[in-house]
Amino acid sequence: MRNIKFVLLITLLSCSMFGLAAKLRQVALIDLPGSPGFSHVTMANGQVVITRPGTNTIEIFSPTKRRIVARISQISDPRGITVDNDSGSMYVALAGNNGIAVIDTRTWS
Repeated sequence: MRNIKFVLLITLLSCSMFGLAAKLRQVALIDLPGSPGFSHVTMANGQVVITRPGTNTIEIFSPTKRRIVARISQISDPRGITVDNDSGSMYVALAGNNGIAVIDTRTWS
């Protein structure tokens, strides 16, 4: 297994969410162990959520702490994500078993 470098441009995410024009800047360079690549990236509860089908994990990155703050493991081929901020729920499509995982964005469980 090789490590990949994931460059997070948080300004890019916030600009796309709010339609603002801003200068991009790198806020972190983090190692994500395992197979290279990720499927989807979104924001939930102020955190960056990254699905990684190659490792069957979901990584939770904190832009303020500039590190991975949670990892959800043993999840079957995570793909698409949608977030309901009002209920604090995140829904992840699981291609491995044709299911949907419901995750609490406050506890990441």
